[in-house]
Amino acid sequence: MITERRALTTIQSRPFAEDGRLAVNGLRQALADVLFSVGADPGEPQELSRKFGLDKTLTWKISRVVREDDAWEAVQHIPRRPSIEIFTRAMTKHGAPNHTVESLWDAVEVFEHFIETHSGDRETLEMMAGASAKRTASKRMEAFRKSGYQAGAAVWGVHARLQLASQLIAPGAADGTLDLAVVCGLLGFRRLRANVPWAVASVHAWDGESEFDAEYPTKLAPIDPSIRRGDVPLLRQFCSQPQADMLSVEHPAKTHRFMLAEGPVGKTAAATVFLGWMVRDVASIRQSFPGETGDHIVNLSTPVEELVHDLFIHRDLRVAMNPTAHVYSQLPGGPQYPAGGKDAALLPVPTEVAELGACPPDATMLEIPRYREMIEMAAQRLGHSLNDFAAYRFRLRYPPIPAMAVMRHNLLP
Repeated sequence: MITERRALTTIQSRPFAEDGRLAVNGLRQALADVLFSVGADPGEPQELSRKFGLDKTLTWKISRVVREDDAWEAVQHIPRRPSIEIFTRAMTKHGAPNHTVESLWDAVEVFEHFIETHSGDRETLEMMAGASAKRTASKRMEAFRKSGYQAGAAVWGVHARLQLASQLIAPGAADGTLDLAVVCGLLGFRRLRANVPWAVASVHAWDGESEFDAEYPTKLAPIDPSIRRGDVPLLRQFCSQPQADMLSVEHPAKTHRFMLAEGPVGKTAAATVFLGWMVRDVASIRQSFPGETGDHIVNLSTPVEELVHDLFIHRDLRVAMNPTAHVYSQLPGGPQYPAGGKDAALLPVPTEVAELGACPPDATMLEIPRYREMIEMAAQRLGHSLNDFAAYRFRLRYPPIPAMAVMRHNLLP
């Protein structure tokens, strides 16, 4: 076992990405040199385990590090110092020259210095590397988001299986205006602590330059004709029974909240709540200033396993086809959308948008068997058929909170 380390020249300050690639690739090469020196094949982790008496997990990690060309993909597999000590003892026992083992320890020192300089610890490094890696970044970041979901559920005392947000836009009666219908809600909402009220949806609108429309909530017309204007716009026939108690709360920050009242905890008290409303001539299809876009938002404030955000666009609104998805942080301590601009506070999450077809779109969702019925009801309330729409879907596992998901489309100049 090597007990003394050669002194290293202090690493000059370099950007994170450059420093990281040098440190990780140096460690990869040093591990490979040690393996080659004893005639071992880095591509055969099971053989490494058998021949050198090493743990299979350790040899698998070393093999992944050596064979991985992308430094950021390799980071998560780099063994910790105690495991490398076990590896070097085995390699020395089987004839690895001292200079190759010493070079490996030098590379370990460089890698650890990189961690200390840029991240402070391995856990933080793996989060930072997740933004730079390509193939596994999505999976790795999903694992981090899942941990956030679990922590959020424990802290806030609630969680849900799915958050639904569907918006339909169609030409309005006035020239160049848009009608909007919204179907939204929580599937499988549960309380983990007693007597926790919770907002299912929050309603507000702005004009594209972050000016809120304080009158917007009063313009809402329930999609369900049995609901009176001004009451919580439930889609009663699609909610779980017995129906959960709901209340409407006017918030001082120009926001209207439709809230689940306090209730019991656990699986037996789980609730599924869907809401639906429409607004006539809510916005213009034309830009009011250069670069303005049509933004359809979802407030993310509930710990949920999955978000489904659908946008149904009337076939006459060709300019709005092929929307894009974006997720913005809403932490009050940093920049926020929309006040900070369209590039402020973007979060590193997958934002692929799936096309659901057109005329009619495929309004199928396995999690909500009667989803198509809800959307057809909303389309009819607007005075149209589902056959008149194209649709797009954005899904996100374990969405971060507090955040805002946005489906964005172009407007006419």
